[in-house]
Amino acid sequence: MATRLIPIPAPDGREPFLRALLENPEDDAPRLILADWFEENGQSERAEFIRLQIELAKREGKLE
Repeated sequence: MATRLIPIPAPDGREPFLRALLENPEDDAPRLILADWFEENGQSERAEFIRLQIELAKREGKLE
């Protein structure tokens, strides 16, 4: 039986971005869009964290 994730409403407007992440878990584009949104909304640390996670995942994939 597959686990179904239920998104928690985000009152600050990021809910559509979170929904896109859940709908496309293997795609980095929604993550990068969310990172841009965080940066544009004064949360540059979160944006940098997401971008670093993506870069690390790409590097680890190349090592395998």
